[in-house]
Formats: sequence, C-alpha cells, structure tokens
Amino acid sequence: MLRQRMSSSGGKARVQARAAHLFATCAMGSWFLLGIIPIVVILYSMT
Repeated sequence: MLRQRMSSSGGKARVQARAAHLFATCAMGSWFLLGIIPIVVILYSMT
C-alpha cells in the first residue's frame, strides 16, 4: 500500500514537472516573439 502511494505521488510530480517544462517552453517562445516582432516591423517599414 505504501508503494502505491509513493508511485502515485511520483507520477503527480512527473506530471507537474512536465507541465512546468511546457510552461517554460511557451514562456521562452513568447519572449522570442516579443523580441522578433519589432525587428520584423522595422524591416517591413523600411521596404
């Protein structure tokens, strides 16, 4: 019974770690877009 409880908490921690990794990936992607959009707008306005 103790083993089941530990494995379920381990699975929960794994899901939380995966969710945190996904959130961090999305956050980095949004910062990348925020950085690249002004450059694209400036280059587009120059043409």
